[in-house]
Amino acid sequence: MWSFGVIVFMLLSGYPPFYGKTEEKMILLIESGRYTMRSDRWDAISSDGKDFVRRCLEMDEYKRMTAEEGLRHRWMIEFRKKRGDGSAYASAPHFTSDVVQGLRNYAMASHLKRAVLCSIAYSLDSSELNELRELFISLDIKKSGTISMVDFKSHFKKFCTNDEMKRIFNHVDHDHHGHIEYSEFVAAMLETTVGLDDNMIQDAFEKFDHEHKGYLTAANLEEVLGETFEDTRVADFIQEVHLKQSKSGTNVNARELTAGGGGA
Repeated sequence: MWSFGVIVFMLLSGYPPFYGKTEEKMILLIESGRYTMRSDRWDAISSDGKDFVRRCLEMDEYKRMTAEEGLRHRWMIEFRKKRGDGSAYASAPHFTSDVVQGLRNYAMASHLKRAVLCSIAYSLDSSELNELRELFISLDIKKSGTISMVDFKSHFKKFCTNDEMKRIFNHVDHDHHGHIEYSEFVAAMLETTVGLDDNMIQDAFEKFDHEHKGYLTAANLEEVLGETFEDTRVADFIQEVHLKQSKSGTNVNARELTAGGGGA
């Protein structure tokens, strides 16, 4: 139920309950059970919804809500009433060629662009992600909270070869855990479904450029992303961007953060 609580937290808020700039910080937060329900994301969530999440994320396993108790929770009862006979699921978005093209574009993007899109995905308001959330749920055939390769293939096989399918899956599953998590899916579909505007890019740039220099170095990127992303050295991202633009340099500006495709 604790893992389920983490998934529900992300679906409702659009960001993970336990997030640190380094793996060590994230582990400390998980072990202590410390998370924050930010008012800008959670004010619109009902008190029953918040209570459901808190009871799932209870650190004491003897006090934590069981699956049976979860089904009887008032929030779940109200949810089932709203869903009625389940007909609402029929209106879930379909896995169309546009979705496939969006995933293709993400897989072809530079490492830097994919990393930035992941960063932006963590900061989006849940109200901006309603359509993507429904699409993700419809693709998660086993209802595990993630999209497995089996799930992915069952939808994707109509549109491309096995080799391309594996390549796209591996790029979306950037931490290589063998499944696509909600935040990874949002990052991959962000540009196609939600849209990527200048404000989003500038906000992302400012997270990296905490010194307000107006440009980013490899050290700035490593400070936020760590030393590697998708098993590639973050320090090499700037060179990758510049090679695609036939230029040289040791930094990137805001415009170059999400420029270019053709990633490995």
